[in-house]
Amino acid sequence: MGRPALNAPAVCFKGVTIHGIAGRRMYETWYQMDNLLRSGSLDVRPAISHVMPMEKVVEGIELLRSGNAGKIVLVPWGQEG
Repeated sequence: MGRPALNAPAVCFKGVTIHGIAGRRMYETWYQMDNLLRSGSLDVRPAISHVMPMEKVVEGIELLRSGNAGKIVLVPWGQEG
């Protein structure tokens, strides 16, 4: 993988803010997400396109690579949805 493209004029002149998740904020964001999910404030179901048993992980990767999936949930106990 090469270096990601960065539109420096957009960052400088348009006020774009870039956030990463490495370092000290990583755990803070995990706790924030946990609170959002537990409180019901954030519904992630619209982003999930497939629920598949863990055994179908290769099929799931193929779906992602082909662009025919959004987010895939792999269920270790074999449930499909």
